[in-house]
Amino acid sequence: MRSILILILSFLITSCDNSYNPTVVSARKEASDIGVEIMKNGGNAYDAMIAVHLALAVVHPTAGNIGGGGFFVYSDSDGTSGTLDFREMAPGKAYKDMYLDKNGNVIPDMSTLGGAAVGVPGSISAIFEIHSRFGSLPIEELFMPAIRLAKEGFIVTDKQSSSLSGKLDDFILINGDSSLYSKKYYKGDTIKNEAFAETLSKISKNGPKAFYEGEIAEMIVNEVIESGGIMTIEDLKNYKSIWREPVRFKYKELDIISMSLPSSGGILLGQMLKAIEDYDISSYGHNSLKAI
Repeated sequence: MRSILILILSFLITSCDNSYNPTVVSARKEASDIGVEIMKNGGNAYDAMIAVHLALAVVHPTAGNIGGGGFFVYSDSDGTSGTLDFREMAPGKAYKDMYLDKNGNVIPDMSTLGGAAVGVPGSISAIFEIHSRFGSLPIEELFMPAIRLAKEGFIVTDKQSSSLSGKLDDFILINGDSSLYSKKYYKGDTIKNEAFAETLSKISKNGPKAFYEGEIAEMIVNEVIESGGIMTIEDLKNYKSIWREPVRFKYKELDIISMSLPSSGGILLGQMLKAIEDYDISSYGHNSLKAI
């Protein structure tokens, strides 16, 4: 089976006809290697995608996570395609003007920092939805590489050190000075996250309910409320990711499949490509002034 999967535009996986030559592209080599290994061990592209997403949650959380959400677009060789909307949802107590003061002005940072900025996460729901529909290996096998990576640690890159340093004051402001990321990390340092490994292990063994209804859910809600948020256990319990029809359009001889609403990306992509469809872009030269 040949499948191309895109998740939050953070990585791409192709399971080739020759099962010994799978290809994985992601934000971190550790995650890509895990995806390749999953497919070499008999997993399909969907299995690899899940394992890569979980590995990125350990080594590069802005590209993969369990506390956020995203969009999933797939296309199979049998002609079927679709999307999964697992974006974060506003808590049930959210209201229209919650980020405005009494004069109608935006309260600085309220929508980006602290508990009030946190939406109900969808990533774990998506992982189990995708696995139940497309997965071939046991879910525990897909969680295990990320659990091992969190326990054994990963090496901080130069770019990651710079990125973490840029947010250090925010980490300390919101989480205090004793959390894992409330210290400065340098290129070559090793980060181990035993607590996250334990969290992943619980979810792996007990399924999505472990995240949305159990002890983990209580910890999330308590932390959000303590930081000024309004999320409840019911918000987590009621979360559901949604399968949607994709946006479809043609660009010259290509059939393009992309994410539909509530994402604007697929629609805008179609509009942009249609706007340039009649131009011979390939003749302009790569990075030429005319092409740009």
